[in-house]
Amino acid sequence: MRSSPPRSHLLTLLFLAGTVPSPLHGQYVRVTGASVNIRDMPALEGTVVANAEHGDVFSTTGETEGWYPITMFSGETRFLHASLAVPVEQLPTLQVSENVRRLAFEGFLRADDRSFIEAAEKAPPSDELANTRLRKILEDRYKLLACHGFPTIHPVHFDTIQREGREKGWDRIGANLPRN
Repeated sequence: MRSSPPRSHLLTLLFLAGTVPSPLHGQYVRVTGASVNIRDMPALEGTVVANAEHGDVFSTTGETEGWYPITMFSGETRFLHASLAVPVEQLPTLQVSENVRRLAFEGFLRADDRSFIEAAEKAPPSDELANTRLRKILEDRYKLLACHGFPTIHPVHFDTIQREGREKGWDRIGANLPRN
């Protein structure tokens, strides 16, 4: 026979329920504003990491106190104000040719290069903490800009394109070039 959890455990769970993200019907949010700031923390005082455009779709874990935590390209959690995005049920399909996916992949590689170079110029690699923080911000900013170059590629498609690019060797110099 299974016993009920002690009353103190139930009270703890109820208390914690107020501090965790509320569940969404879907795992994604779509930006509804024209140019929406993505911040490094859930507050207007947070650093603006990048600007999302109307229609951008991001993965999220739920809404927390008026903010959607979203997963960005760097793997960092960033935040969208909940008044400027809505939950969506399904991931938008990635319906572009392999050629377009490869161009997007190459744009992501250029964004990586640019973020490493600029971070090193502004925060020397010897200051590892500052350099890494800045590099991740720049990576998120420039990869989002790369997505914006392709109207039907959303930020949530990044992992799929990255995986395909690595599997097909698009990240190797000279890969898949015609041979004489």
